[in-house]
Amino acid sequence: MHGPKRRLLLGRVDMPKEPTPPPPPSPMLGRELGGDMPCVACGYNLRGLSIRAMCPECGTLVRATILSIVDPLASELRPIFWPRTVSAGLVLWAGGAAAAVLASWLPQTADCLGVLGIRVARPSAALGVATGLTVSMLGSIALVRPHGAMPRAASILAALATVLYIPLIALQWHYHASVESLGGTRYLGFWRPTTYQTLWMLGSCAAIATIILCQRPSARLLVARSLVLRTGRVDRQTLAAVALAALVMAAGAALGPFTHSPTALLVESARVVGVLLVTLGGVLLSIGVMGSLVDAVRIGQAIVFPKPTLRQVIREGHTPGTFRDLASPGPRKDGPP
Repeated sequence: MHGPKRRLLLGRVDMPKEPTPPPPPSPMLGRELGGDMPCVACGYNLRGLSIRAMCPECGTLVRATILSIVDPLASELRPIFWPRTVSAGLVLWAGGAAAAVLASWLPQTADCLGVLGIRVARPSAALGVATGLTVSMLGSIALVRPHGAMPRAASILAALATVLYIPLIALQWHYHASVESLGGTRYLGFWRPTTYQTLWMLGSCAAIATIILCQRPSARLLVARSLVLRTGRVDRQTLAAVALAALVMAAGAALGPFTHSPTALLVESARVVGVLLVTLGGVLLSIGVMGSLVDAVRIGQAIVFPKPTLRQVIREGHTPGTFRDLASPGPRKDGPP
């Protein structure tokens, strides 16, 4: 026998399956926004609305605004006890380096204008570069130990980088003073650096690359403070690429001694390739430093005004304050960065 009769004889009856009940909704989904939160599309204040609701002004889902504001790792970041000091030091570190780079381009700009027939006085770069590097050195102290859970190796490397600014400032001062005493580097003419100029440039490039690589671990920890940078939503020049640009400059400077060769072909080849490498490395270094300044400003803002967690923007049964109050409720969980 087959079919239902056989199943009855065996003592089993196939009952129709009951539909599987849906999983219980998350207790977070029915809660309300506990602080002032502008709609990501129109700016309407969504305070008091349910997470499942839509903006009454433009119809944008409240969840879309939360996803654009809430940082899922905000509660896991290490607390910074002096956020404004660290933020200011970070901006000084990148801003001083940017000022030094701009000062180093001023004499070359005057030379280019002279080739075009525009006569301007050739400015001195020594003082501007030394001042910018000094400011950057002072700001770099913020990278040594921005929070208490800083890895010891990262702190030691950042401290070493701060110390290395001293020989870098001395090397750059001697290099620019020597160049100015000869009337310029003559990149647009017959480039022929002296032995000391080559050594000072090589030492400067090596110091720049070492400083950047030593500061990189601390800077990467602070990048995690910015949701925009951590999620890769902006194009930025990494510190490793900036260090590589300094090495490109060093490769060009290393061809300087060959410009004193008695072989005319070797002299001309070394001059052309050396100028191209120094110029390329200088341009890439300048772009990277300017990009680092923009990143430092973003990170500094994230340190002073960190993104809130989901629980900080959802009503927890108490009377909420403003959105900024919810974004800074007190010490954060001591978790991994």
